[in-house]
Amino acid sequence: ATVRMAGVSQRSTKAVRGTNDSSTLSKCSMIKHGYFLDNYLKYFAAKDVRRAPLIHRGYYIRTKAIDWVIQSFLHCFNDVIPQVVSLGAGYDSSCFRLLFNGARSRFVEIDYSQTVKNKCTIIKSSPELYKLLHDPTFDSNSDTLPLISNWYSLLGVDLCDINLLEKNLLTIANPAVPTLFLSECVMTYMSVNDSQRLIKWTSDKFDNALFVTYEQIHPMDGFGLVMQEHFRSIGSPLKAINSFPTLYHQEQRYLQAGYKVVAARDMNSVYRSVVDTTEQRRIEELELFDEFPEWHLKCAHYALVLSGRGNCCPLQQQLLAKIPSLLGVCSSLQEKKFKLSPVAMGSGDTSVSRYGHCSVMVDDDTVLVVGGYGSDHGKHSRLSSCLDLCRTSEGQWRTGLSNTVGDVSIPALMHHSLTKISTGSVIIFGGRQSPKNVSNNCYRMDPVLNESLQTKQSPWRLQVVKTNGLLPQGRYKHTAVCTWTTDGVEVLVVFGGRSDEGRALDSCGMLDVGTLTWKEITIDGQAPTARFHHSSFAWKDSVFIVGGLGSDFTPLNSLYKLTVQTTTRLISEKLELPNFPSQYSSAVVCHDDTAYFIGGVRCYSDGTTGLVTLHLPSMTLRQCNIELAPNAQPVILANHTAHSWRENIIVLGGGGNCFSFGTHYNNLYLLERT
Repeated sequence: ATVRMAGVSQRSTKAVRGTNDSSTLSKCSMIKHGYFLDNYLKYFAAKDVRRAPLIHRGYYIRTKAIDWVIQSFLHCFNDVIPQVVSLGAGYDSSCFRLLFNGARSRFVEIDYSQTVKNKCTIIKSSPELYKLLHDPTFDSNSDTLPLISNWYSLLGVDLCDINLLEKNLLTIANPAVPTLFLSECVMTYMSVNDSQRLIKWTSDKFDNALFVTYEQIHPMDGFGLVMQEHFRSIGSPLKAINSFPTLYHQEQRYLQAGYKVVAARDMNSVYRSVVDTTEQRRIEELELFDEFPEWHLKCAHYALVLSGRGNCCPLQQQLLAKIPSLLGVCSSLQEKKFKLSPVAMGSGDTSVSRYGHCSVMVDDDTVLVVGGYGSDHGKHSRLSSCLDLCRTSEGQWRTGLSNTVGDVSIPALMHHSLTKISTGSVIIFGGRQSPKNVSNNCYRMDPVLNESLQTKQSPWRLQVVKTNGLLPQGRYKHTAVCTWTTDGVEVLVVFGGRSDEGRALDSCGMLDVGTLTWKEITIDGQAPTARFHHSSFAWKDSVFIVGGLGSDFTPLNSLYKLTVQTTTRLISEKLELPNFPSQYSSAVVCHDDTAYFIGGVRCYSDGTTGLVTLHLPSMTLRQCNIELAPNAQPVILANHTAHSWRENIIVLGGGGNCFSFGTHYNNLYLLERT
């Protein structure tokens, strides 16, 4: 979407117009890869580019939602000829697609005059577009109305100039008939005063209107800060997002402007409601996809706002009834606060900035970090490195590459498991190099004792573990927890994960650590359902499986308690904890009979970063807020790890690919109770 703004520089206007070009290319790539059928947008694309699957999904749900609204509007008013007015339409091609399918509506597209002229030229020179308009009138000398036809017109005006907008729009649009106003990422580039004046004008002049807005929300959490910085960096800052940061504020925005019924939903709600399960399965099969945290975070930061007045109010209510809110029950239980502060590292130290890694506390002041995705010599890539993170006697955290000895090396893995056993050795299992290249290899890292070394960064002897028994299926985003059977045998319990076919797994493997034998397990009781990206921890004689993404890629809130009886048998019990939030990608730390679930991703968001505590003896749940230290860099608590350290918690890495806004990595943080 593009719009010229009064009183801003030509450079800023050009930057906002540039968002239209980028959006058009992304939509074309999405269409080309089979997400949505549109045979007309390609005429407006300057070139052919290939976008990432995450970009495709984001533009798919945006296009699908707007198309759903338009189709519903046209079907609702089939006894009259309604009109659709697109504000800041850019190179959108919806009207051509709808006209081809026989839509009976007048379409008016409004944008910056240069964008409108460019679009007019493309239409005039493209027979496939031209023939859909039925004898249009072109006026190359007009900046405001270069194209007029019975069904489609282009209007080039500054949306901030209400007088000029009214003078020209009312010559081609009838304020008495039902009117759908569309605003896709348009008003957020305008000043708050200008955008409010525009909304108020539509309410005053059009008695029967449905105003539909798609734009960004939640500016102040980690993802929101990265999103804001991206738009600032390209010269098109989001000017309205801080004034209307939440769904509630968006609703109040339109109510105060004169609309009678208003509701806002984030795009996670829209996707789960508007896109039926058959279509969701089709989307899942189009491309390899494994960026679920980034996908759900993106959808949580965009809203669809439906505002109605006059005879459009029943339609607004009808649309709203199809999109139930996904707001969670746990958000009302906030009691305590934690402070998250960046930890200063030594100059020249290797950064722990990465995500999808694993880490384990090998002694009171040393953490071993293995793999993940990060920056390697200036390039984003999977990492094969092992890091030692140590706290020195001077009280400073330092990092360095671990020294490994042996004839093998660990491949560059993501989403594997890293588990310390009682001997001090560490077992690495599973992980992936790509969503189709999934491992079921098992490695062991044994500490090499060397008293002559003056540093805690002791070498590790790395070897491939040759296990006995039936090796579990390859998997990633699983959990592996070390515990003991009731008769004193140390075992590694591996549960869930995702296969190379993309399926969530419900299988459980158990490795006898002493004999290195995988055991076939009998589960008594209610076994955990298939899931991946879940949390797991050991407490007393039990292993707990919590949350995760289920087989339908929906976040879960279920909690299971596994008690290991023998190396071949465990008892599973589902614990009823209805207020536990549906979430995944949390880092869990167990300390003093309390489990701390740090961050994670939910399919609803209130724009804050959360922490859930679970007191295990009483099963008491508390929701807490995490406050970021002043002037700290944005933090996205997904794909991270965490460990109990003294009375606090250290949080390592995390982040992700923030849609088209860039890749973000967390570094090292200390989480303290305030």
